[in-house]
Amino acid sequence: MVTNTTTSHEATWSEVQSLLRRASERICPVRNAAGRPQAESSYLGGSMDEFSEFVSHNEFELAWDALAAVADKVQVPPEFWDELAEAALLMELPRKRRDAEKRATAEREDLIATAFRDTREGGSTDLVVADPVRNRRFLQRCRELGLCGTDFAMNWLLFNSRKAGKLWGISDTRRYTIPVARRADFEFASEIAVRFVQREHQDPSLDKIICDPELVRLFDSTASRLAPGFTQLEYRWAAFGLRKSRSLPREPRSLEMPEFCTVGPITAIRPEGIPETGGVYLLKSRTQSLFVGETLNLRHRMETHLRAGHGAIPSWLYPSSGPIILDFAELADTKAATRRSVELAAILAFQPLFNYVHSVSQAA
Repeated sequence: MVTNTTTSHEATWSEVQSLLRRASERICPVRNAAGRPQAESSYLGGSMDEFSEFVSHNEFELAWDALAAVADKVQVPPEFWDELAEAALLMELPRKRRDAEKRATAEREDLIATAFRDTREGGSTDLVVADPVRNRRFLQRCRELGLCGTDFAMNWLLFNSRKAGKLWGISDTRRYTIPVARRADFEFASEIAVRFVQREHQDPSLDKIICDPELVRLFDSTASRLAPGFTQLEYRWAAFGLRKSRSLPREPRSLEMPEFCTVGPITAIRPEGIPETGGVYLLKSRTQSLFVGETLNLRHRMETHLRAGHGAIPSWLYPSSGPIILDFAELADTKAATRRSVELAAILAFQPLFNYVHSVSQAA
């Protein structure tokens, strides 16, 4: 049993006492907590009188047990268990610390699931995070339920809850889609914007970019400068699509790379000189491959790249002393799936700076 008997540890015990008292002030008997995993405290009755008695005699481990027993009967916020976990750490009680950490996580997951159900309007977790309107409602509901933390922390916990299966049974009843023709006019901008943010901010995952308000603002502004005229949700939804379209296959197909022809500096080309057929193209500098894309109509895609008036890859995105050069390979009469496969093969071959490739490790 841990007691305050050593003067050399006075500061530690004072901090333990402070943590326990703060935790006790968070107890609010609003609802029964039946069914929760219980901490080791079953031999106590579970009352605040017990807690006060133990604290007054500096019996801090027993005071911890008394609070845990009370919390098994009433509602407590996640921060209650955070404080008990920190107190257990200071008292060198690893099992109690683990118990408290699990309870804090369980409380947060329950509140996140409730906020998600209350605000999703049939949408998926991706849609709740990517849609600015839904996300504002979700974050507001989280705080109404008593969750503390940053917007990123709550968005990230929602994603982690989904990945851990904590939202099982909540089906998506309202799916969001973007027409293929419309998506083709800006999805390249979403991909380049993801890579730009990753290069500027120590390579955060795609999910973290969309979850983080600061990073997603940079993503939105970058994508809109490259392909103006679309909504924040559209840019973000196209970025989420990269998880699938840029995933490395477990068993890569052997594809013969088409022959790329060099057209020249993209600012000097005449769109009418580019065929209106499907194909794969490469934007590059004199020394670096920059971006590979596939399209149903090469001419229209180059017009789209040039529409923003900065030569496809602007200097603020990639400072270069030379021109941006266009190469392309025609893939007439091919299905979209074939073009995407060739596109991914070209990405792996050329290693362009602004193409995204998804792997399992990047989901963290």
